[in-house]
Amino acid sequence: MEESDQNSQAKQSVCSASGLDGSWLRYHHIFQEFLQQRIRWEEPELVQTILLRLGDVYEEHHEWEKAYFIYRQLNDLDLLCGLIERAGMPLLLGGRLITLQAWLNNLSAEHFQKLPALLSLKGALLCYIGEGHKALSTLDRTILEFQKTDDRANLTLAFVRRSAAHRLVGDYARSLKDADEALRLSENELDMQFTYAEAERFKGISLHHLGKIAEATLVQEDALEYYEQMGDKQRAAWVLVELGNSYLASGNYPAALNTYNGLSMRCGRKAISPHKQMYSIAWEYCIITRVNTNRQHRHLRPGWNAHDPVVPNGKNHCS
Repeated sequence: MEESDQNSQAKQSVCSASGLDGSWLRYHHIFQEFLQQRIRWEEPELVQTILLRLGDVYEEHHEWEKAYFIYRQLNDLDLLCGLIERAGMPLLLGGRLITLQAWLNNLSAEHFQKLPALLSLKGALLCYIGEGHKALSTLDRTILEFQKTDDRANLTLAFVRRSAAHRLVGDYARSLKDADEALRLSENELDMQFTYAEAERFKGISLHHLGKIAEATLVQEDALEYYEQMGDKQRAAWVLVELGNSYLASGNYPAALNTYNGLSMRCGRKAISPHKQMYSIAWEYCIITRVNTNRQHRHLRPGWNAHDPVVPNGKNHCS
């Protein structure tokens, strides 16, 4: 009996039952490592096949760091570069800049020369961290490289990113020119709707800063419609802020107030916090001009005062 108990304990130290009906076995992590080392030694080709498939699965689930770890084990730089290129946009949009920056920093100049999409990604990252002049230099090279190819989608995206870089350094005329070029390249291209919407958004911002408020408003309204069709709530919220600012600059205070309220309803009170001053201006002008604000104001969440001080927002967003 004692010997049977010892055998049972020994088996449990190696594996244990798992699953609802106990029909699966879970190995102890030390024994699992032993099995992994054994199969690496006995069947290295099978291990490579398994790791490649595992990397694919992680990519499908957008578990980029796990996929990166797998490809590092395979010691295949081409696979790593491909992963970074595919993961770049989701990492940028998700604000995972430190991860992306570390991956790009591990690449050599040869890889950027070979794959201009990575150079474009580096330019976008430099925009995000506020390095406008470095971003411009990088994106100038990117555009020259893509103009030698037939990669229209990446060329268009590079123009959008350079438009953002020009805007970052205050060159709104050149930002507008690049946005217009991106719009020309992506017009009526179904697979470039996101790029087209980004170009419209940056065009609207540049027009606003150049004092062409009426044109800016039309472009921003169009960009908002595109983002809403794509279900991109984050960028739709950014355009709402920019559109509200344009309405405010043109003296259309009721429209500005409606827009800021729409932002508050969609994204919560925190979304409007950096723009309280603009909200307050629109609200006060509606009162002064005897506009009925009851309908616009009733959706404002309780606990927030339209006269609270403004909190500046210094973020710069780039695709």
